[in-house]
Amino acid sequence: MSQVVQKTLNSLSSADFVVRHKTSLSAFTRTRKFPFQTLCLFLLNLIKSSIQDELDEFFKVLNQDEFEKRTVSKSAFTQARKYLSYKAFGELSDQFIE
Repeated sequence: MSQVVQKTLNSLSSADFVVRHKTSLSAFTRTRKFPFQTLCLFLLNLIKSSIQDELDEFFKVLNQDEFEKRTVSKSAFTQARKYLSYKAFGELSDQFIE
């Protein structure tokens, strides 16, 4: 695994990083289908088609399913996204540059 990917995964898994980049103290505290790390990884993925199609394909690959099934809805994505600060991607971008 490349150093960039490993550093990104380490940052996304860091409790400190999560605390700095969530918009609410209660966000991402319970175990859900769209935790902080998964949400960020999905957003880093280049979206080429509709959000729901991309979500279905992303979770198919993530869960290593042979068949595509609806794991997360577009609404769940939208609700999770509102608790994520845009500043997380600025920090990740700075790490890429290093």
